[in-house]
Amino acid sequence: MTIKDNNIGVIGLGNMGRPIAEHLANGGFEVFAYDTDNEKLNTQGLWVSCKSIQEVQRSASTVLLSLPDSNAVSAVTSQLISVPPLNEFTVIDTSTIGPQNSTSIAAALKPHKGLYLDSPVSGGVRGARAGSLSIMCAGDNTLFQAVLHFLKTFTANQFYIGPNPGQAQVMKVLNNFLSATALAATSEAILYGVNQGLDIQQMCDVINVSTGVNSASRDKFPSQIVTGQYDAGFTNSLMLKDIELFLEGCEKSDTASEVANTIVNQWRSFNQTEPGADATRIYEFTKHRVDS
Repeated sequence: MTIKDNNIGVIGLGNMGRPIAEHLANGGFEVFAYDTDNEKLNTQGLWVSCKSIQEVQRSASTVLLSLPDSNAVSAVTSQLISVPPLNEFTVIDTSTIGPQNSTSIAAALKPHKGLYLDSPVSGGVRGARAGSLSIMCAGDNTLFQAVLHFLKTFTANQFYIGPNPGQAQVMKVLNNFLSATALAATSEAILYGVNQGLDIQQMCDVINVSTGVNSASRDKFPSQIVTGQYDAGFTNSLMLKDIELFLEGCEKSDTASEVANTIVNQWRSFNQTEPGADATRIYEFTKHRVDS
């Protein structure tokens, strides 16, 4: 299988989608972009702004989705298949929607000449801006190889997970469960140290060359919490969505989920208290909950 043109559509120009589109455009591809927010289509000529999803599909045989949840992906998919395409087209879905939804989307596209690559990404907004994301792909391996030249423009690591759409979603949500757990657990550990008079940065320095090292101690605490920025670009609402998908998967597959239940409940409480807050603010949430 080969992709016959250099055109690629991008639907969704949010915190992740916009820098992905920029990297694709700067990488020499002709980008046709669409977002429901017209202001996000202003590009200074980087890409062609489309007025509809159907216009994107008419302009590019490969369409990349960067959308917040499964409802958005389903809505876009419905529009992609509403007008029968003349030729086969490919959907690269970088959204995190869970394995069951991914399987359903792939099945919906198939009768309409739509090929689907389940392709969630990890690395956050900074990774998207730097072009250093990791991408996990599931679906036909030939299709993965055919779109690899697109993927390499905005990712540093490309992983083929398996032949079935949904398998990459499993990889993504279990990864985000670990990330959420690291943030929550490290917040409690650091607060214990602060209570005993220790310095946050010094604690991170020790942890990061010791057995407790994790993504929160190595990155999020030094860059976001110690500095007081709290601007990692990933909200608690999105984190909650992802780890709820993980917990749902555990329950459906009869997999151990005792820790997952605890972590999900903590993030639910955080989200109810401060909906839409940056995920790194779980440290302040945990601190205030203890103080109150």
